[in-house]
Amino acid sequence: MERFTTLLCVSVIVIATLFVSVSAQVVETVTGPFDASGGVAVDADGNVYVADFGATLSGNPWGANVYKVAADGSVDVFASGLTGASGNAFDAEGNLYQSNIAAGRISKITPDGRVSTFSAGHNGPVGVAIDKEGNVFVANCGNHTIRVVSPDGESFIFSESALLSCPNGLTIDEEGNLYTVNFGNGDLLKLSPEGFTTRLATLPGNNNGHVCYVNGYLYAVGRSASQIFRVSLDGEVEVLAGRFGMRGKQDGAALDATFSLPNGIDASPDGDTLYVNDMLSSTDVNGLNPIVVRRIILDAPTDVHDDRDMAAGIHLPPNRPNPFAAHTAIPYSIQRAGHVQLRILDAYGRTIATLVNDVKSPGAYVAQFDASALAQGIYTCRLQADGQVASRNITLVR
Repeated sequence: MERFTTLLCVSVIVIATLFVSVSAQVVETVTGPFDASGGVAVDADGNVYVADFGATLSGNPWGANVYKVAADGSVDVFASGLTGASGNAFDAEGNLYQSNIAAGRISKITPDGRVSTFSAGHNGPVGVAIDKEGNVFVANCGNHTIRVVSPDGESFIFSESALLSCPNGLTIDEEGNLYTVNFGNGDLLKLSPEGFTTRLATLPGNNNGHVCYVNGYLYAVGRSASQIFRVSLDGEVEVLAGRFGMRGKQDGAALDATFSLPNGIDASPDGDTLYVNDMLSSTDVNGLNPIVVRRIILDAPTDVHDDRDMAAGIHLPPNRPNPFAAHTAIPYSIQRAGHVQLRILDAYGRTIATLVNDVKSPGAYVAQFDASALAQGIYTCRLQADGQVASRNITLVR
């Protein structure tokens, strides 16, 4: 633990903007309703563990259980005796470290469900992440800090940066960098292994939830936005699933699906699937339980700045200019002849302009978009052709 004793908690502000959106993902509901409004963790065998935070944000009452969801969607109590079970993470031996937000402690739960106290004295602990050496990092919402607990139980502050504002979810990459999401302002922060803290991006909405890291990307939950975001390690934010502010339980294509108040998130061991717990009701925003577990089946990660989506028959490069003040040119390409539709959507997923709706021959094209009558903001350009969909966010400024 000597490497932590001279940490400097320095804050640097880095601003990122929404730029693109991901397409061709699928959302499915995999369980019936049960009470588990806290964090989500997936073990090495693909079983999903969901903690019960409680009935409301203030507890009332606090949740006491962690549930195990099997591959067939069946749900069983895995462990009990928690007090506001929130964030969680597995270590290399298969032990689950579970935060207890109301009790100020971290519990260690063995693979057979036995619960013991691993670390006490935390202030509103939520997110948990574990590095390769077995050090357990904890996001403390109550006093806006990140603490670290060594394998032998030594605990001290890792970061108390002014950028931390009720840090909620917490995850770690293979280089030992930590990432946390502030509950109140939606800032996604990066903390280096030395504790150097920067703002990586700001997510839409507020009351944001948990975050996980897999295959070189961060996946973060926007609770109030009712969306799931994918964030690159250089801060580019993509809408992965859900429609902004539209609560519901619609499954299907991810950009057409709806969520209510999603919170916990984690990925399968192979990184092909995300699991999210989502409040069952789409109208009672004060109650957290019951929830259902939903999964987002991911395509192989696709970078819209390269040509790999051409293998699917379509390509939607960046528009020029972007951001733009009134007019922008939107290039697109198709490999096979067929019907092509190119639309502009607002933040609620409503079509506000149809630029192309015709049969096209294979080739490259450019569509002109006149947004002079629209309010500034972020819009989505969606290309549909040959049974494929590609989307990209475009930014109108005044």
